[in-house]
Amino acid sequence: MSSLPPQVSLCDGCETIFTQSTLLPSATRTAELLAILRNGDNEHGHRASPELRATIVAVPAELARYDAELARLDAIFGQIVAGRNALQGLHDQCVGIIDCPIRRLPTEIIVQIFAHCEAPKEWDMSPILAPQWEKKAKQEIARVAGGSLTAFSQVCIQWRRVVFGTATLWQTINLDLRCWTLPVEASRASYLHQRMIDFLVVALERGQQTPLTLNVHGAGECHPRAIQTLAHSSRRWRAATFTLEYVMFKNFAAVASNLPHLESLTLLALPGVNEDTEALADAMHYFGCAPQLRTVEFCGPVAVVAQLPLEQLRSCTYSGVGADDIVHLITQMARFPRGGAIYAQLNFEEISAALPLQLPEVESAIVEFSVYSMQHDGPESQGVLDAIFETLTLPHLQELSLLGMPIDEQCLRPLHWPQSAAHALLARSGSGRTLYSLSLHDVFVSEHELLQCLAELPSLAYLFISDHLAVDGIPGTQDHLITDSLLAKLSPADNDDIHTGLAPRLVPNLAFLDMRSLGAFTPSALLNFLVARTKRHLDGGFECALMWFPGHRLYVDAQSIAYLRPWVDKKELLFICREFDPRENYK
Repeated sequence: MSSLPPQVSLCDGCETIFTQSTLLPSATRTAELLAILRNGDNEHGHRASPELRATIVAVPAELARYDAELARLDAIFGQIVAGRNALQGLHDQCVGIIDCPIRRLPTEIIVQIFAHCEAPKEWDMSPILAPQWEKKAKQEIARVAGGSLTAFSQVCIQWRRVVFGTATLWQTINLDLRCWTLPVEASRASYLHQRMIDFLVVALERGQQTPLTLNVHGAGECHPRAIQTLAHSSRRWRAATFTLEYVMFKNFAAVASNLPHLESLTLLALPGVNEDTEALADAMHYFGCAPQLRTVEFCGPVAVVAQLPLEQLRSCTYSGVGADDIVHLITQMARFPRGGAIYAQLNFEEISAALPLQLPEVESAIVEFSVYSMQHDGPESQGVLDAIFETLTLPHLQELSLLGMPIDEQCLRPLHWPQSAAHALLARSGSGRTLYSLSLHDVFVSEHELLQCLAELPSLAYLFISDHLAVDGIPGTQDHLITDSLLAKLSPADNDDIHTGLAPRLVPNLAFLDMRSLGAFTPSALLNFLVARTKRHLDGGFECALMWFPGHRLYVDAQSIAYLRPWVDKKELLFICREFDPRENYK
């Protein structure tokens, strides 16, 4: 008999017994059968064949009996498992009602969570190929319909009420117009476009009267329905970004004199196949009446910016300014109000090819002027800056910044300081009274030129200066501006300390200095400079950031840190030493 128990109790309560089959082999019998199989003992096999045949005949009936019992037990087990799962579900539901933290969150917090769960839209200007068009169109439809918000609304009735009842969750509209440009099957495209418009209208309705933020991007001439639909909601626009070809801006006619709340406008105008600048200029009239507009970013033909209400702007960014644009930029600067700021990204290479420039003399009331390089190879930037600085008068200028062109992750291609023109501009504008910030991030300037400039700026409080790595294509080696000599001349003299009441000879009000250095100075010169400047600013303190280029780490030794510690502990000195990230200027 087998070593298995002859009977199995299935229920102690009702004493249900399952009897094991009498055919179950014993260990000895199993060993005998295995021996016959291994040894090929036919004679022994023949002698046992009647018994084996009887077993073969009897076993199926016993197997059927076992199978029937297992089926019965499976049904019982399934009922037990189902009961257990139902009980666990009941427990989870009760816990969800009583103890689930998210159910206790105020609606305001849930709204903030939902608002941050939407993945940021990654814009791609490459065209959508025909095989992927329908897939991309459906993805765009799902996003316009609500994206993650729609998924949240399906969790529970409370979340559904939050999603569809909170207008602020629907205050941002992102639209990828590439799905509107391909000539696909007319009927299918029409159906998908109509669905997208339907969802867009619903999204606008769910936002009720909350201010809208729009991001619309697309290359190529597309069907105007989406733009026209958005244009009819222009009374709610607060911030709008459009990256479109010239020809598409004509579809914004409905926004004319209908932008009461627009504060920020970003327009990236793409030439497309037909560069119809006149049509673009006509379309800019639509944005000419926006009483709350304060910030503009524009990339395209600068002449058309004249149609915007420049007199009320706080800041305007011009990107990609070329030879045909520079005269319009200078002319428009005269219209900006006092307190305005202009950020201009110039294509120095293209503009320098058009030298000499015929620019009008302009006086502008702006307080901040920043020039960025989009493209230049070398010293030709000085000629362009000469022409610009010679024609401007900026009597209220408070901040002046020059930034070079990023080359790679380690360095930037510097501009060349236009010494004579800059000196004349600052003198003509009376910048000695007004200028408090000078940022020469990526500018070749000699020590003599810098000191001559600083001597005329007694009000200066912030200064950024830099050494420069050797750059391919530009003559010369590494440029070291920040040396012991410069630090000594920027330090108050011994008789210029706080006790005598005499001001330092240069930039007496300097309170912030950022230096990007290759380390061409001694620790003692740096310490003397920091201590001397700190003593001049005991009330407000002095702040200095020493930054090194990637791969050119600078170290401040422990002895120097200990020497500065008393002033740092008293919060009279803030000294930072870290690596410089070239991307910081362009964020």
